[in-house]
Amino acid sequence: MKLFEFDLTEAITDIIFHYVSGYRLVNWLEKNEIILAADFSSGRESELSGKQKYFFLSTTRSRLGGYHRNPARMSALVTLDGRKLNQKYSGKPVDYWGWEFRKTAVDPKASAQEKDSSKGAWEQEDRIFSTKPTIPNAKDYILKIDLLLPTNRKTGEVDFTEYQYDAPVTQHLINLSKNANIPLVLHNNKKSWFTGSDKWHKANVSDIATSAAVDDYKQNRYDDNHVSQYDLRDIDALQELLTKNTEAELSDNGKDLLDKMFRYPDSWVSTLSNIVHNNKNKPTITGPISKIFQKYNVKSFKELLKILYSKWDT
Repeated sequence: MKLFEFDLTEAITDIIFHYVSGYRLVNWLEKNEIILAADFSSGRESELSGKQKYFFLSTTRSRLGGYHRNPARMSALVTLDGRKLNQKYSGKPVDYWGWEFRKTAVDPKASAQEKDSSKGAWEQEDRIFSTKPTIPNAKDYILKIDLLLPTNRKTGEVDFTEYQYDAPVTQHLINLSKNANIPLVLHNNKKSWFTGSDKWHKANVSDIATSAAVDDYKQNRYDDNHVSQYDLRDIDALQELLTKNTEAELSDNGKDLLDKMFRYPDSWVSTLSNIVHNNKNKPTITGPISKIFQKYNVKSFKELLKILYSKWDT
């Protein structure tokens, strides 16, 4: 019997937490959808999903989960209703790192640094699975948002001067959460953020930024959903290899990808796999790829390669 080993059920815990950047959370609230990651972005992720669900959301069963024990400025901890999610989605506890990574924390021979490093492996993770890249109606599942504000390293006081858009993003999140009737609590220190206390929030929080500042951010912000034109080009070329039947029908990009498939198959697989890995939270890429994988009943480009070999090796 290993220390801290428990029996866990194949279901989503009643109350769960998701760690996400406040900047990325804006997309959730603006579009009213929870954006999932592709489980086919790596072999380990696919292995953990088991059944062919293709997408997942990583959550923790505790506010003190290992993945967010060192939160950065503008970090959000989103409290989710696992009971509601259980009604439409499947999920289960997963152990990404395994006991081998955690045992150092209780090893009397381990150094203090090794013990501290191993704490990140105590993730207490529940994963929610889906066949689609997003969960619609996000506001139905979000119970609360805790946001850690930027602070001055010397004084410890809240300080929005270092990064241009921290203040307008915070105000935008205040407005969005209010419109969605979702409680949002702002924090000036990590301890408060971990516990979820609203003491400082009630005593200090008013408007953070002007409407003009929020509008400026919305107009000039970096699009978190931006996808490289080269990645889109390669996905379009892949679609051609699957839907066209002769080289004469292929575009120049399609012909290049076909040539690479036969001459450098390992590089072909690596290139497409990296596109997914680098865009695993972007439905513009993961959506079309998941449909291809579902249609051909595969979970990797290595498997898809065999199918394309059979089609084009004539």
